[in-house]
Amino acid sequence: LQFWPRGTGPGFPEPRPTGYSLRYQLAARAWLLGHNFLTWQAQDIVAAVQYVQQLYPGEQVSLLAEGPLGPAALLAAASHPSLHSVSTLQSITSFE
Repeated sequence: LQFWPRGTGPGFPEPRPTGYSLRYQLAARAWLLGHNFLTWQAQDIVAAVQYVQQLYPGEQVSLLAEGPLGPAALLAAASHPSLHSVSTLQSITSFE
């Protein structure tokens, strides 16, 4: 299953020209609602994993995240231990 968590993907509209990056605009919207954008993306990933687990009960589900979705995938895996494995490509390796 390939999917795009909120704020990503080909169907996501282009941001209005405000001088701020798309990622900043999305994070600011989350902050205004008292949430964290990374957590929103992790919740989307967990929902997708649960969907796949319903389609294929008893099968092991692995997750592959690329680029800026790496931290969201790792957070999703930490909160959803039934994932078999998680891999990231071209993502950050540390918050230090």
